[in-house]
Parts: sequence; structure tokens; C-alpha cells
Amino acid sequence: MSGDVAPVIIFIASFYAFGFVLVYALARAWDQALSTRHRKEFAHARPSANVRSRRMGALHHR
Repeated sequence: MSGDVAPVIIFIASFYAFGFVLVYALARAWDQALSTRHRKEFAHARPSANVRSRRMGALHHR
């Protein structure tokens, strides 16, 4: 009987490990999507250094 239990335990453990990895991947994707949206929403409020330097370079070359 103990020989029949080992595959079941391995299956259940792998099932829970797969579920944990799936939840972790979804949580990371959700976090990245929210942080990307947050960056896009506030991009107009403060231009980055590259945009500022390009603007200054364009003004300087006129």
C-alpha cells in the first residue's frame, strides 16, 4: 500500500508547486502592468532627462 501512496504524494506536491508558480507569475505580471500604467499616467508631469536634453539640444542648434 505504501508503494501506491508515493506517486499520489508526488502528484499533489507538483500540483501545488505548479499552482504556486502560476500565482507568482500572475502576480508579477499584474504588478508590472500596474507600474507601467502608473509610469504612463505620470509621464506628462515630469519629463525625463533624455527628453529635456533633446529639447535643449534642439534649441541650442537653431
